Amino acid sequence: MEPIRTKIPNTEYQTPNTEYRTPNTESPMIKFFRIIRQQLLSDNKVSKYLLYALGEIVLVIIGILLALQINDWSTNQQHKKEEKRILQSIKTDVTNDTLQLSKNIANAKNRIAQIDTVYIALNHPEQFSSGQFLQYAYALASSQQFNVNSGTFDESLSSGFLKYIENDQLRQNIFEYYRKAKIQSIDKYAVQQNYDVVFPVMFKKLSTTKDFFEGFIRQPTQFKPIDIKSLSTDIEFVAAVNQRFASEKTQISYWGGFLKTSKQLIREIDEELNK
Repeated sequence: MEPIRTKIPNTEYQTPNTEYRTPNTESPMIKFFRIIRQQLLSDNKVSKYLLYALGEIVLVIIGILLALQINDWSTNQQHKKEEKRILQSIKTDVTNDTLQLSKNIANAKNRIAQIDTVYIALNHPEQFSSGQFLQYAYALASSQQFNVNSGTFDESLSSGFLKYIENDQLRQNIFEYYRKAKIQSIDKYAVQQNYDVVFPVMFKKLSTTKDFFEGFIRQPTQFKPIDIKSLSTDIEFVAAVNQRFASEKTQISYWGGFLKTSKQLIREIDEELNK
């Protein structure tokens, strides 16, 4: 009796064909040139192949040069756009400077008018009450200074973007404008003189009077009213008034000159923007 033979199935693992094939992404133009090269080589036309190869190199060089030209043009357009933005922002800042300077000049002229009245009162004390005199003398304790709007300039300077202003003379004028504006020697001197000379005298001579306490502090006091006649011969007080008057005159002159500079810079910026 034959033994029973069982057929064992083939369980050997068959590795699937997973070979990766790179998709053909060759452009029609490259494929065209490749076919020409192969045809020239197969026909043993070496001279024509070399001529073709040289022409292909020239085309590649021309393509690179065109790409560089386009890139330079794009970069130049970006720089011009940034230059326009910077100039427009600086123009806005300088315009605000002109408004501030004009306001400062107008306020200073009003203070000078009040100081003139103080002089008149010192010469004719009988024509003014002590309360009136204090109102006019209040101008002696007021002062202003010019604070340049330099936000755009400072930002562009720190970022290096000021180099995008192609007009060398205009760029230099902008630098000079902000250099002078930030020195503020006239304003700093005037403010310092107010704190060191004028204010101490005003408080000493006027703040301990009946008119000051009742008019500003709103409190009763036993202090005497302002003695205008006595102040007219007080060398310390008259010197303080003279100092305040001179400071106002000097500041008006300085602000007026800088106002002209500001307007001139605005005109130069407009000319550059309109090119």
